[in-house]
Amino acid sequence: MNDEITYMSKLSDDELWAELGALDDNNIIPPPFKILVKRGKEWFENNKSEIREIVCNSEELSNFRNISDNNIYNVIASFGGIFSQNVSIAALVVLLSRIGLDKFCKNYIDEV
Repeated sequence: MNDEITYMSKLSDDELWAELGALDDNNIIPPPFKILVKRGKEWFENNKSEIREIVCNSEELSNFRNISDNNIYNVIASFGGIFSQNVSIAALVVLLSRIGLDKFCKNYIDEV
């Protein structure tokens, strides 16, 4: 887990989106990088409400400051649902860290 997060943290945002976009790609020849990036962003947008429900309701992550990527990883990994797909949890964790949980959860918390 730590090694995977460390590896993912060195990737660009587009490379992380591509990791998410490669989820269910069973093609012998992988699609172009731009297509993978687009797919990753679409997957994130399509699953954002469920991701928010999991992450923003977590007691472990209730104080959005001073949270390590490992804590986010553990919370996300502990849930099934969309995360039982071949999603790269480490890529998602790094993207959420870069977005910032305060920002990511702000609208969700205001709505609840």
